[in-house]
Amino acid sequence: MSYVSTFTKQPWEVFFIESDFAERLDEGETISDIDSTIVAYDYSGADVTSDIIEIAELTVDDTKLTVPVKGGIDQQNYTIAFRAHISDTKKLENDHKLKVRD
Repeated sequence: MSYVSTFTKQPWEVFFIESDFAERLDEGETISDIDSTIVAYDYSGADVTSDIIEIAELTVDDTKLTVPVKGGIDQQNYTIAFRAHISDTKKLENDHKLKVRD
């Protein structure tokens, strides 16, 4: 798996991270705020979205998805998958690595 970027946080911290799809969009395309989402997985592939992501605070800009990250277990790495719904025939995903270090 190839990551767009890597973020490091402490377990107590809560802050926003974003993924910009501008370079992957054709002229005039924008991200749909209805079907776009973000999910989080731990090292084993288990879905830990509710533990790591404040999904209710997902914001969608024309080319960006932004969401706050929270929690996590010290010395664990997580994959944050930003899934942008562009149209019925175009869906894009950017994966970011989140490292939790106390």
